[in-house]
Formats: sequence, structure tokens, C-alpha cells
Amino acid sequence: MGLLMFQSIQLESQTYDEGFHIAAGFSYWKMGDYRLNPEHPPLAKLLCALPLLFTQTQFPHLPEAWKNADQVEYFGYFVYRNKLDADRLLLLARSPTIILTLLLGLAIVLYTRWRYSVPAALAALFFFITDPNFLAHGRYITTDVPLTLFVFLAVITWLHALDTGRPRHFAWAALALGLALGAKFSAVFLIPVHLVVALVKRRFRAETYLATCAAGLLVVALLYAPETARVANLPSLSARISGTFPLAQAARQVADDFHLPAHPYLTGLWDVLSHNHEGHRSYLNGKVSTTGDWRYFPTAFAVKTPTAPLVLAAPAIAFAGLPAFLIYPAAYAIISISSNLNIGLRHLLPIYPFLFILAGYFLAQRLPRRVGAALFALAAALQIFELARVQPHYLAFFNTHAGGPEKGHLYLLDSNLDWGQDARKLGRWRKQQNLGELCISYFGTASLDYYEIPQIPLLNLPPGTDPLTLNCVAAISANHLYDVYTTPNQHAWARALKPMGRIGYSIFLFDLRKPKVH
Repeated sequence: MGLLMFQSIQLESQTYDEGFHIAAGFSYWKMGDYRLNPEHPPLAKLLCALPLLFTQTQFPHLPEAWKNADQVEYFGYFVYRNKLDADRLLLLARSPTIILTLLLGLAIVLYTRWRYSVPAALAALFFFITDPNFLAHGRYITTDVPLTLFVFLAVITWLHALDTGRPRHFAWAALALGLALGAKFSAVFLIPVHLVVALVKRRFRAETYLATCAAGLLVVALLYAPETARVANLPSLSARISGTFPLAQAARQVADDFHLPAHPYLTGLWDVLSHNHEGHRSYLNGKVSTTGDWRYFPTAFAVKTPTAPLVLAAPAIAFAGLPAFLIYPAAYAIISISSNLNIGLRHLLPIYPFLFILAGYFLAQRLPRRVGAALFALAAALQIFELARVQPHYLAFFNTHAGGPEKGHLYLLDSNLDWGQDARKLGRWRKQQNLGELCISYFGTASLDYYEIPQIPLLNLPPGTDPLTLNCVAAISANHLYDVYTTPNQHAWARALKPMGRIGYSIFLFDLRKPKVH
């Protein structure tokens, strides 16, 4: 799995958010100030920036951008105008996420072996290491896989602590909870669900629950150490909360009642809640929306989950006897379905370790040995076929019954398929074809100049210009082709054409060149 991730990531440019994350993480180490990218907690960014501290990488001196916390300007300078080559910088910064992904696999196999059996553990591990979704997101400078790892650890350590009642086990549970909270704001769901699970297991003790939560929050405070040290000088959180909708009013009241400061963790959490209330542009089954749709994540789960674990999910859950750990993925799934932020299956990743464990348990222990072995062999063959079909373009994975990666754009876009990751591949293709300027409509933040792609930007054509008269090869990102983030029908002219090809499934190519006259 590690080799596949390292091999494939060297073929890709940065995804949309990676530059923001890595520039912010490096600034946290160097400046001791967390003003950049406050919409995510710092843990993943700190880890990914760590290898760069031992290189010649420098943090740009941009006084105006720093004053305005302009992460857009910073990441461009940081990634593409640094002393360290951009591709090497990205590879080093992506390495910690790859390590965390492998640690997640280790945690899955060790826990499954402890709870069930070695065959169940090996089956669960197989489903994990061959899952294209983890092969994709396990290579990026993002918060999704770190969240998945630390949520999984928080769940299993809390359950173990409840079973043993030992203080040191609650200490490990607190550490895991704190790391999860420091990885992504959505980990806050663990706090109430920990309470529910303790009540269900009839192991609830108020003092241990409160102490675990408090210690977890202390870990978060330590991750924000420079900002936490300035708490006394921070303004009130209530002044930072805008809006008149009920959630905003309730948040202001809580902030006032408890005299909460505008600590970056609290302001970032509020920004996420506010963003969820406002909604985000999304694409589902050919339609663009600005609000959430409850069908989004069930659809994403149905078309992006590899076929074998998808088919095994229902019988595995039915035969598992409803273990307590299922409460967590169930709660997380319900929260996700109710969300207005419909931008990718990656937001469902925390449920998958539990799915893989139950699938392994079902095959290894709930079926006759020969039947289980035969069924696993069939599932493994199907999983490897689907993986080979999309390799090395893992982000574009869609399962067989959805039509594979070739048909994925009919269902979902954004980080399910097109996250700007194929600019590097486009640059190589242009050189191989010996082409000059390309007509570009690119969704992403990678530098096309860095990848030596001369361009005619389709998004900035003079009014009245017909793109069909440009006499070029057009390269259009899937998000723009379907006008997810552009003006409605801006690319309708391209959708009426037959593509000449695709780059990594995310960039459509159209031949607009005029026929040569002999």
C-alpha cells in the first residue's frame, strides 16, 4: 500500500486545498501564529509541515498578506517560489499522511485480531490496503485520513477503558480523543457519542467521562499552544459570531454565559457550523445545488465503495450482533447525511474501518470455513480487479456497478473525481503530443506555469468570443465542464462535443483545431 501511494503521488500535482494546509502548517512552526487556515485544527498541518523544517524551505516574507491572513497568496509563494522544488516539497509534506494511513491499517489489523481472530484481521486488512479511496486520500495533505485514524483510536480506547475501568486506559482514551479533536472539527461528535456508549454499556461514571473529555480538550489546547497562551488577551467569542439564525443566537448566548474567548479552535468550529448552515455548491447525479441533499452521501457510499465490502456490509452487520462500536459510524453517518457540505466521500472515511472489520469477521467466523474462504477469494478477486481498473488514478475510483471511473462524472464531482490533481499529467501529455498553447479551463490551485503548460484561459475570454473558433486543443476540468463552480451553462458548448480523450479521468480534452487545407 505504501509503495502504491508513493508511486502514484509522484504523478500528481497538488489537490485544491493542499497548498493552503502546508503553508499554514509551516507558518505555525516558524511564526508561532495560527492565523492562516483557521477553518481546520492544526494537527494534520503541523505533522505534514514537520519534514520541511529539516530542509531549506523558507516561509515567505509577505507583510500585507500576513496582516490580512491571505492564505491564497501565501501558498502560491510558499509552494512554487521556494528554495525547495515544488514537487519535492509536496512529496515530503505528503509523507506524514502516508505514514498515518499505514498506522491506521496497523490499528485495524491489531484490533481485529484482538477482538476476533487472525483470519478476520487479515481479511479486514486486505479490504483496507486495496481500497482505492484510502489509497487516494491517504497520500494528500488533508485532514481526512488523520481524522479517520484518530477517531478509530478514540473509539477503541474508550470502549476498552469502559470495559477495564483502569485510569491508565482512560488516559489513553483522553489522548486519542484530543488528537481526533485536533485533527478535524467533525470529531466533536465523539464527545456526546462517548456518553451514549457509556450509558448503553451501563459503565457510565460522570467523573471519568468528564475527566476524559477535559483531558482531551487539554490536548487540543496544547496543540494550539501559542494561541492558548494568548487566551487572556483575546476578544470575546460572541463578538466573532455573526448571523441571526437560531444556531448563531444560541452560540452567542453560550459564549456570553461562559465568557468564552475567541480562541482559534472555537472560532474555527463556529466557521464550520456557519458554513454548514449556509451550504456549499455541490454536484449530484448531473445537477448542481447550493444546499445539502440527504441523498448525497448514500449515493457516494453506493458508487464509491468497492463492490466487495459494499455487498458484504449488510450481512456483516446483521451477523455481528450489533457491537457497541457500531454506534459511532451510525452516528457519524446520520450527521453527514444531515450536512449541507456535500463535497466528497472523504467525509465518510471514518466509517470504513468498522465496515472492514465487520466484513472480515463475517467471512472468517460467521460462515463455514470453506464457504468463507471461497467467498473471500471471490471478494479479493473483485477488489483487485476494481483497483487495477483505476490504478494509479485512485481519486477517480467508482465501483463496477456505477460504471467505473469512466462514468463517475455522471454521479459525483469535486473531491470524488476532480480536485485539481491532474495538472502534472496534463503537462506531460502536452509535451508528448508536441502541442503549443492549450485552451484551459482548470479547476485547481496547482501552477500551470510550473508544469510548463502555455495556455489560453477559457474563463477569461473577451465577451462574445466563441470558444469553437480558437483553433486549439481544449483541456477542461470536470468541475468546470459541468459548471459546478462557474457561471451556469458557461461550458455548455463543450458538453455538446465529444471528447477526444481524458487526463486521469478529471480533465476532458476537446479538439477545436480547424481541419488542415491541402
